[in-house]
Order: sequence, then structure tokens, then C-alpha cells
Amino acid sequence: MNELLAFYGTLMSGMPPRPHRPDLASHVCLVSGCLIRGRLIDLGPYPALVPGDGVVRGELWRTTSADALGLVDAWEGAEYVRREIELLDPAVTAWVYVWNRAAAGHAAISGGDWRSHSVDVVPVHHP
Repeated sequence: MNELLAFYGTLMSGMPPRPHRPDLASHVCLVSGCLIRGRLIDLGPYPALVPGDGVVRGELWRTTSADALGLVDAWEGAEYVRREIELLDPAVTAWVYVWNRAAAGHAAISGGDWRSHSVDVVPVHHP
């Protein structure tokens, strides 16, 4: 408990729901925005972080339950590996899910910002 997690894709606050996305409301709380070293690639309905010299915009979260990391690990599956990374801002170490497959053949997300990018590619439905 009290671990830091950095999300940069569909688990960020306010993002449209995806099938089987875990309900993390009682397991994490938002701390602030954050910047992560790396670059994002577009996998269609979600992004992936890969090593690189770019800057990725995300959100920093703090776990509030012992189950939080296990829930996110199960959601991310074998396609992602959880690594402790020193964030660019704020200057803290946080768990980040990094793509565990080849990045070749996937388009880069310019600006490293999934929220801005997904406005054009992910339909948002309002009741």
C-alpha cells in the first residue's frame, strides 16, 4: 500500500471505459499530473509506453489498498511489464507499465499525450 503508479493511457481519469477495465476507485487516488521519459505508440484502442528520449504525459496515482497493483497487473497482462521508473516530473519513482512486445509497425503518438491523441481516435459517448 502507498505505492505510486503512473498511468498514461486508458486508466487515466476521465478516459472512456474499455471492456473489462478494473474499477480502481477504491484502490487508488489521484496525486497529480506527471511526465514520464519514453515515447508512446498507438495500438488502436490504447497506447503503449516504450523506451525512448521523448516525454509522455500521464497521471500519478497513489495506491490505497493492498489489491491495487494486483488488479492493474492482471489488467495489463503479459503485454506489459511493471517497472519502477524515475519520473521527470514530479521527481519521484513510480510503477509504470512498459510495453513488452516489439514496437515496430506501430505509429508513434506525437507529443506523448494519449488524452489529446485519443480525442481524434476514440469516440466519447455522452448520455
